[in-house]
Amino acid sequence: LFLFTVVVAALDAGRFHWMHLVSVTTRAIALVVVIFAACLHGWAMVSNPFFSTAIRIQSDRGHRLVALGPYRIIRHPGYLALIFFMPATAVALGSMLTLMPAACYLALILRRSKLEDEFLTNQLAGYTLYKARVRYRLIPRLW
Repeated sequence: LFLFTVVVAALDAGRFHWMHLVSVTTRAIALVVVIFAACLHGWAMVSNPFFSTAIRIQSDRGHRLVALGPYRIIRHPGYLALIFFMPATAVALGSMLTLMPAACYLALILRRSKLEDEFLTNQLAGYTLYKARVRYRLIPRLW
């Protein structure tokens, strides 16, 4: 969906102009959001040596609970970053049309965060206690 978002944005904003162009100010604000989201995603990756694209326990690497960095505040900071990154990327590229695939991506991320939370609760030692201590899955003080 990310690649699709970029391709549609290029076709919309750069070639066919299917929708009205996004203002420079709005694109600049969206770019700032992209940068902050990328920084949060990077912080999550650096803080968690078990950060992976697959939902799995890395027993071969001694997988253990990580509660450092952004994981002290929310349980899935990488997913939070992606929730902001995708729609902001669409707008920063100048295409409101690409908010549609970005919304699909958002739905997938929300579902995946729920599935991963359930998986870790059942499979990772100490995760249930961690959930009691870090109550919010994605948005501090909200959800």
